[in-house]
Amino acid sequence: SNIRDSYMDDFNGFIEHEVVRNLVVRGGFVYRKLAHDWALVETSRTLNLFTNPVAKIDPGPTGTGTTPITVWDIPAATALPPSQQTWESQDGNNSYFRNLDFSVTKRMSHNWTMAGSFLGTWSTSPIDGLAANGFASTAGLSNATLPLNPNTAQYNIASVYNENFRVFGTYNAKWGIVITPVFRYQLGAPTARYITVTGLHVGSETIPVTPLNAYRQDNIAIFDTRVEKHFTFKDRYQIGLFFDAFNINNSNADQNQGNVVSTKSTTVNGTKVSYQGFLAPTTVISPRI
Repeated sequence: SNIRDSYMDDFNGFIEHEVVRNLVVRGGFVYRKLAHDWALVETSRTLNLFTNPVAKIDPGPTGTGTTPITVWDIPAATALPPSQQTWESQDGNNSYFRNLDFSVTKRMSHNWTMAGSFLGTWSTSPIDGLAANGFASTAGLSNATLPLNPNTAQYNIASVYNENFRVFGTYNAKWGIVITPVFRYQLGAPTARYITVTGLHVGSETIPVTPLNAYRQDNIAIFDTRVEKHFTFKDRYQIGLFFDAFNINNSNADQNQGNVVSTKSTTVNGTKVSYQGFLAPTTVISPRI
């Protein structure tokens, strides 16, 4: 039986040094392995039943291409068993994460402080072991599935790189006003291209036709600032007023984008307009407030 406890190995090392007074740099490396992770496994429509090669068309990102591909199906002459799945912790269902972590901190002096951090992650994992941003998944067990057929197995192992960068600080201005700016940058999430295949004995399938790192969503860079002032009265009561400015640089990057090839439509000024569904925005960062 493929039932056992999953486990995680975590090794890290860091060096921290005060370059000059109140200026500290820190850098390190983190290695993490998640082994025998739990996943849903198909026990009825097993991979060995998919012996019928079916010629289909990959329409490409725009949905207009004609590239032939082979999709695997269960032969029509074979009775189609009902799909049954069970939780297992199989050998090989492992994820590996290698992180470079750097930070610089200027401690509070002369009324201001500032800190910056950088994280770069190289991940090798089954696709369901990664979160949408390519970092280690924090999703529950319900999101973990191993390939259910040869069509989803081809690109199941993903090797991707991701990074994020953050700078923030605090300035104690005159009259007790405190200004706290924050800048955040994140490399666009890696994504694969999927197509929906119909006319199979097993029914419709949505399958990947590229590796996960073949495309990236928009990079995201956002600058926010808070300005606040505290008032004290009767020596024991305090009230604070603050003003937050979000997305000062007015980034309009796509926060999420479609990964399935399709043609979508919308109505503009009473006219129906069609557009490419793959990489089309599904969520856009809110404008400057």
